[in-house]
Amino acid sequence: MQATLESAGFKVLSTFKVDKKGYVNSVVFTNDDIIKSASKQNRGFASSLRLIINKKNMTVSINNPLFLMKAFMQKDYDETLANETLSSIKEYFKDIKDSYQLMKFSHLPKYQFMTSMPNYNDMFEVASNTNASLLAKARNSKKIIFEQKLENGSVLLGVKLSSLTHRFVKKIGYEGAELLPYPILIENNKAKILAPKYYITLLYPSLSMSQFMGIATIPGAIEKDSNKVFR
Repeated sequence: MQATLESAGFKVLSTFKVDKKGYVNSVVFTNDDIIKSASKQNRGFASSLRLIINKKNMTVSINNPLFLMKAFMQKDYDETLANETLSSIKEYFKDIKDSYQLMKFSHLPKYQFMTSMPNYNDMFEVASNTNASLLAKARNSKKIIFEQKLENGSVLLGVKLSSLTHRFVKKIGYEGAELLPYPILIENNKAKILAPKYYITLLYPSLSMSQFMGIATIPGAIEKDSNKVFR
């Protein structure tokens, strides 16, 4: 898989075991154009894409760059870059098909699971200090799966959640499990995360209310796990 992504012009940042036995793996990848586009304030979450390799059902599921860039880049969305990125993916993953999980494209910049729920801009600050100090503490936590530097001095981290928190993807299905490792953006002397209620439901467009209520404790647990990275 890494060779295929590299042939398509991407760099693999990490491969992360979503389940204990490694049947399901989340691969984070990017390229220089994606990084450059996302090197703006509050846009660092768009600096990489992800795919899931599920060895149980022999499938590969890839983030649609149009979907994620529209959601995460907001008013800075670059349609040309999104389409070029999608074309590169399609060229090297010949049998790729559209997902059965659908969401209205025009709703993505303001997406929220329900009225009064958080949207993209409702990020949570989990720690504050100088960027250098925050990065040093994160490295010391030994929770970092990948570290991605952006052109504006920000750093996007992918961190490992606690084993108890991590299990929620098994409960609601592995279709959106590429949200792990969980992203934390260090920028302007703050460490911040996408609101878990936003990020989880965005990556699981078909999530039902009963499924959401079944993981009701997880958003708070993710916030706590993210904060512990910087203690």
